[in-house]
Amino acid sequence: MVDRPLAQCLHLLDLQDRVLHTNDPEDWDGLAKEAKEGRIEFSKSIQEIEGQVKLLQLEITRGRTSAADLATVFGKLKELGGRVYGLTSFIVSPSNELELTSRC
Repeated sequence: MVDRPLAQCLHLLDLQDRVLHTNDPEDWDGLAKEAKEGRIEFSKSIQEIEGQVKLLQLEITRGRTSAADLATVFGKLKELGGRVYGLTSFIVSPSNELELTSRC
């Protein structure tokens, strides 16, 4: 259930690492676009799971992981994802600098 959003978080962290180690400004456009797409995909996957988590309380658990455990894991994933989302929000393309300053 949390595999996809967790993998997306790890991808965004890897992307942040690539940004910090990139010296070529021409690469920043692609990295900024990839970061934006990654944040959108992460948000979609969290929204999809959120509906399922609400229904977990109705399910009878026979395994080792209860509905409360899954809800706790999901809460921690949302917290991690929120921090990663915020961190990657700073990845901005230098070519969009005019667009950013014109909004202010």
